[in-house]
Amino acid sequence: MKLNAEQQRAVDCNDKRILCLACAGAGKTQVLISRLWRLVSQDKVNPQKILCLTFTRAAAFEMKERYSKLQQSDSCLSESSFKPEISTFHAFCFSLLLHYPNIRKKLGYITTPKILDPTFVKKYQSQAIIQANIKLPLKKLSKNAERSRAEERIFLLYDKAYRRLLIKDNLITFDILCEDVCKLFHAQDEDVRELLDRYEHILIDEFQDTDATQVKFMESFEDASWFCVGDALQNLYSFRGTSNEFIKAYSADPTWTKIRMNQN
Repeated sequence: MKLNAEQQRAVDCNDKRILCLACAGAGKTQVLISRLWRLVSQDKVNPQKILCLTFTRAAAFEMKERYSKLQQSDSCLSESSFKPEISTFHAFCFSLLLHYPNIRKKLGYITTPKILDPTFVKKYQSQAIIQANIKLPLKKLSKNAERSRAEERIFLLYDKAYRRLLIKDNLITFDILCEDVCKLFHAQDEDVRELLDRYEHILIDEFQDTDATQVKFMESFEDASWFCVGDALQNLYSFRGTSNEFIKAYSADPTWTKIRMNQN
């Protein structure tokens, strides 16, 4: 597929911090894959040094499929060659639990935990409320609820009891998984040092759907190049604590290169 001038600039730009502002239908997936392919096929970047993150399994699957087709079409790169890490945030974090025992231990697990079935979340929440003798209303116990300082102290007691119950049954939620793993990266923990040193290029799709923890995760790769694509007018997961405030902040930051893709 031939790229238009805006798309080609996004693919070719070599600046360290790039924010690609793309309207709906502007071809951001094509741009991300074309940029990935340029890094590997032209710049000869080791694919294992590239991390590409998105928010839905469907988007990750589509990007993997498109990259594989490009790889198969190049006679110099066999299908068995390494591919960049293309994943959702949650899947990437879970893969670390699978392959890094020390990270599991930091999160409190000896063996790889199972993801808690959403239908049982309320059961564990109710048990935690009883164990911690919590008197706050349920609406105050959600992660993103507004709380006073006194209420926040009570919430932390509840959250500790909730996590303790999950660990006891070798369970974890995707939200806790992502939050705790990302905190290790933000703290430059020794057990993720290898990964912090490995990835030289971080590409993030649907950047308007990031939350504060995920942004700190990206920023922990201080020496890497960042390429973020998003649309500040869209934010599908605000009910889960995501915010387009980050994409707006980077848009106003003079240290970032802004590339606009306005052609639908």
